[in-house]
Amino acid sequence: MIKKFARIAVAVQACAFVTSSANAQSLRRFDLICTVSSERDSRQREVRYSVDLDSSQWCGPKCEAPQAIASVAPDQLVLRNMGPIGNDPRDRNDRHTITIKRANGSYESVFAMRTAGLFEVDRGTCRVAEFTAFPPTIF
Repeated sequence: MIKKFARIAVAVQACAFVTSSANAQSLRRFDLICTVSSERDSRQREVRYSVDLDSSQWCGPKCEAPQAIASVAPDQLVLRNMGPIGNDPRDRNDRHTITIKRANGSYESVFAMRTAGLFEVDRGTCRVAEFTAFPPTIF
């Protein structure tokens, strides 16, 4: 009886390991569906990102080819971290960042181009969805 119980316990542990490995693998490639609104316009909209942590690439709305993920940390994904934008020396503080917190899915996109009078902040929350393949490229 004890041997039979031990065999069942080992089988359950093996199944749990396989399942958790599959879940961990599937969370390396996923979509983020983010419900966001901007500070200037309170209407909510959905923005979808496809993320592949293994290749360190992502695609956003109207994506024609994947882009490199700026950084991956235990607490957050930074999809984009561009700056400065433009050639004017006054543009040194201009930037475009897209950051998602991994613990709660909070989303923030900041686009600042002061010489053009642009400063936009979008905030929201993202949820995980099934991965959507990147569009094909020719090379």
